[in-house]
Amino acid sequence: FTGVADADRVGPVDEGTLAAKVSACFHGPVDTLFVPAEQHVKAERIARALEERHPNRRLRIRGVSNLLDLWRDPNAVEEAPRSARERAAVHAKRFVMSRRLVGIAALAVPLLVFLIVQQLVFERNLPVSARWEGDRIVAANAHGRDTVVLEGRLLRPDVVENCTFDKIGTRLALLDLDGDGKNEIAAMYRGNPTKTDRFAAFDRNGRRLWDHSAATLGLADGASRPDMQWLAFYSGTRVSGSLALVATRRVPPRALAFVDWVDGATGKHFGMFRNEGHIEGVYAAAVGDRSDPAFFLSATDNETGMGLLSLVRVSNLRPPERPPRAEDVPSLADPKSLEKGLVVAIRLPLDSFSNTRAHAREVVEDRPGVFRVSVAGGGESGQRMDERCVLYTLDFANPGNPILESIQFTDAYRTIIVKTHPGTSDADLEVERERLAGEIRLLAAEGWRPVERAPSEPN
Repeated sequence: FTGVADADRVGPVDEGTLAAKVSACFHGPVDTLFVPAEQHVKAERIARALEERHPNRRLRIRGVSNLLDLWRDPNAVEEAPRSARERAAVHAKRFVMSRRLVGIAALAVPLLVFLIVQQLVFERNLPVSARWEGDRIVAANAHGRDTVVLEGRLLRPDVVENCTFDKIGTRLALLDLDGDGKNEIAAMYRGNPTKTDRFAAFDRNGRRLWDHSAATLGLADGASRPDMQWLAFYSGTRVSGSLALVATRRVPPRALAFVDWVDGATGKHFGMFRNEGHIEGVYAAAVGDRSDPAFFLSATDNETGMGLLSLVRVSNLRPPERPPRAEDVPSLADPKSLEKGLVVAIRLPLDSFSNTRAHAREVVEDRPGVFRVSVAGGGESGQRMDERCVLYTLDFANPGNPILESIQFTDAYRTIIVKTHPGTSDADLEVERERLAGEIRLLAAEGWRPVERAPSEPN
């Protein structure tokens, strides 16, 4: 080797030194001479001139820019046999010594640390579940760590005794209200010790976004209903990016109920109906134009003692020009409501083996466009209402004019009927089905009329 070497490069030597080194190596026991890269051509000429005079000798010339080039050349060093572990250690050392990789690492390591910290902070502040702990709400992330605790005038809601409510409604949920991919908290709570009268939303840092009173939401000034309280809320459809929440409230135990539509992101109230009786539940309805969200409302019509099934399409909702009084809120049983978002309403009669009144309860899709509605009435003490069900199957291919397909008694209800009404036969049940089918009524612009039946109604 000849050259002026430092940490970065191998520099040239004067021409006399170069010629002397090439000559000495050519005549000595040297196979390869490493020279500065910029003097490679000059050294080759000197070596070839010597070969012309001494054809039996030969010297190889290699140009190098730095010492790493020299040590990477297989002609520079004859490696002794190494084990796999030793070879791996050599490669690792060369990797670490590479100036280019050191530079890349200098940039990559801080970036990697930043991404790890950002992910930990993001996950720490991204709740995926929420629970009540006494009178405070605690949200937790995917690792089970608490991310936010809401307390201060938040009283846990009262217990609801309703077998349907537990399946479809909620009073506390983590939901992406504004469509940004991050969950917010929606909750109903007691603003005072006596009733669940507040419905609010909070961001993931605990900041209150909006808060509605059951007594005043949507009603005219001076027309509040202090006896009104929230029952449950439901979600499942987006309107212009925001999650629309459907909430129910009522005057206990069964005198008056409201159903409200609230923009989850802003809290804006954009639709409401009232019902004289329970509103049991809210169900997403895939009928007609599937891109236009709709909901079934199962309820009780106190005026007739019949079950009530209503279909509301969100795009048809129109906020009133002026907030109404409670008695002026559009009714689910009023033909005028067909112009205010209500698509159709159906009254479902009480069967002869039950008493009190009929309650439309669960709505289940049987097949596309066809839904099964369970209607229950009261019975003897100790009997559960959800066991006393008559199932009405309705085809909503034309949402404004559904067709009755069938009426069936559940097996559990058949068993109860045979026990409480000895001697009841299948023929008696067939007669009862015919009576029920004849008493179903459909809300139309001119009032209530009989519902159409499928040509071959299976019973």
